[in-house]
Amino acid sequence: MKGKKLILFIAEVAIFTSLALALDFVCGLYLSFAWLQGGSISIAMVPIFIMCYRHGPKGGFLTALLTGTLQIFWGYLYHPVQVILDYPLAYVSCGVASLFFGLVKNNKGFMKHLYICLGILCGCVLRLTFATISGCAFFETPLWASIVYNGTYLLPSMALCMVITCIAVESLKNLLYEKF
Repeated sequence: MKGKKLILFIAEVAIFTSLALALDFVCGLYLSFAWLQGGSISIAMVPIFIMCYRHGPKGGFLTALLTGTLQIFWGYLYHPVQVILDYPLAYVSCGVASLFFGLVKNNKGFMKHLYICLGILCGCVLRLTFATISGCAFFETPLWASIVYNGTYLLPSMALCMVITCIAVESLKNLLYEKF
C-alpha cells in the first residue's frame, strides 16, 4: 500500500505543479503589461498553497521547488544567482505556508481561514524578500524601489491567493484531508 500512496503523492505534485505553471503563464499573458522588468499579478501560488495544506511540508515545498525551477524556462535571466533568487528560492519560500498545515487541518471556520491567510502571508513576504534582494543586487535598484516594484504585483497576487485558497480549501474540505 505504501507504493500506491507514493505514486498518488507524486502524481498530485506533478498535477499541481503543472497547474501552477499554466496559471502563471496565462496570468503573465494578460497581467504583465505594467512590469517591464518581470513580474505579474498571478494566482500561480494557489496550487502550491493547496498542496501545503493537503500534504504539509513535503508536498508544499516539493511543489514550490518544482514550480520555481520550471519557471526558469520563461523567466528573465541575467545572472545565475539572480535566477536562483527569483525562481527556485522565491517559490520555495511559498512552501513556508505548509508550516500552518496542522493548524489549518485541525481548525474550522474563521480560525481555519485565519491560519490559511497567515501561511500565505508568510510565504509571500519571504517571496517578496527574495525578489527585493534580487532587485537590489542585480538590477541595482534602491531598496525602497525594489520593495515598491515587487510589491505592486506580489501584494495583489497574495490577496487573490488568500481568497481563492480559502474558497478552495473550504470547497474541497472532504477531499483535502482524505486518507490515501
